[in-house]
Amino acid sequence: MNKTLKGMAMAGLAAVFWGSMGVAGQYLLQNCHFTPMDLISIRMLLAGSIFVGIEFFLLKKGALKVFETKQNIIDLIIYTLTIIGTQLTFFVCIQYANAPFAAVLTATVPLWIMIFMVVFQHKRLTVKEVFCGLVAVAGVVLVVTGGSFKNFNVSGIGFWAGIGSGITGAFYVLLPQKFIARVGSGLATS
Repeated sequence: MNKTLKGMAMAGLAAVFWGSMGVAGQYLLQNCHFTPMDLISIRMLLAGSIFVGIEFFLLKKGALKVFETKQNIIDLIIYTLTIIGTQLTFFVCIQYANAPFAAVLTATVPLWIMIFMVVFQHKRLTVKEVFCGLVAVAGVVLVVTGGSFKNFNVSGIGFWAGIGSGITGAFYVLLPQKFIARVGSGLATS
């Protein structure tokens, strides 16, 4: 299988798994009385254990590289907090709204990244970037409201948790870049 096809297949599977996770999370929150903290604790413990096991198997002693410097430990803590923030706000949004609503607001991550780059990195956006950002915002508004603000039937907590999921998702992408460059994405995520 060539790299392009393999990449497309992996992206497609990731989308299916991510969408399924939202629906499964909604079911567990609404029907099994889980809390968002229950879900993220279980997910992070299981996924973290699997990733750490894989890294120790592949890298042996190199898997401890993440703890070699004080800066790595600080960056690991920051990265962990952004993961917790993203997942917690996503599941709170599902709890107070629903999975599709949470997915739409979480999909605003690229917009928040653009805003952060303008504000904190003083990047000038191109006309194409501004246009795409405005179209994306319009799309989110249309999906969330159904085209009418009279039908906007989501609690404030659900709405703000969804916005928080987009913002923390942007932090999750932007903050750990140097850390990932130093230790590798496998160690950073495990």
